[in-house]
Amino acid sequence: MLENSLFYPKKLRPDMTPAYFPILKAKDAEFKALSEAKDIVKKTMIPLFDIPKFNPELKRYQGSPHPKATFLDELSVAIKDVWSSMPLMFDSYHWQTPGDRTETGEHHLSYLYESLKSNGLNPIPVIGYDRWDDEEYRAGLKTITGSHTGLVCLRLDRYAFDDANDPEYLKERVNEIVDELGITPSNCHVILDFQDLSTSTLVGVMEDFDTLFPLLLSFKFATYSIAGCSLPRETANKPRNLVLEPAFAFAV
Repeated sequence: MLENSLFYPKKLRPDMTPAYFPILKAKDAEFKALSEAKDIVKKTMIPLFDIPKFNPELKRYQGSPHPKATFLDELSVAIKDVWSSMPLMFDSYHWQTPGDRTETGEHHLSYLYESLKSNGLNPIPVIGYDRWDDEEYRAGLKTITGSHTGLVCLRLDRYAFDDANDPEYLKERVNEIVDELGITPSNCHVILDFQDLSTSTLVGVMEDFDTLFPLLLSFKFATYSIAGCSLPRETANKPRNLVLEPAFAFAV
């Protein structure tokens, strides 16, 4: 069982209890599942909430002067209702465009970060390797990391696995992210996100890992986790299903 191979690095939680890092969409089904989880289970988790794409056509946002901001505030409250003050990660992988701003002029990620903080939550910002080239996205992250004092997370997806075939390029890009955002590697968690594994082989996954992971060791990041979802896409997209991407953590 996956649970038997998990542990919580001291950097993330000092009691060293087993760790589980579900990557889940910030939607009603996932909120309902978390609301029914026992406290002893929640203590073993740090979830990553993937903010869904904003739909301006929804009736409740018609006529609103700040529909995006309202949407993000609603998500912040929904997360607060199920997750209290425990650490959580948040990302907007599915958002319209990486640099998109709310009607207030703030970047959507920095707006959500402040909303989560104002609701008494303990948010961990996630930096998407795949979106780093977007200037507005970088600016939004700088706004967050300029005042954030806790753990940060670097999410390496398929773009990073592909770039690992050019080791110097990948290391230069990661180094640019670290330098530009003023990240202290010893305070940074890294997710190796394999994403859709439904058509992947175990041999292929291990080869991808063995290509990328050694390139990261010189940075001396605090901890790492591996994530992936093996459910077929046609199954994962059914609205009644709660689809989690499990992840385990390890330190080196």
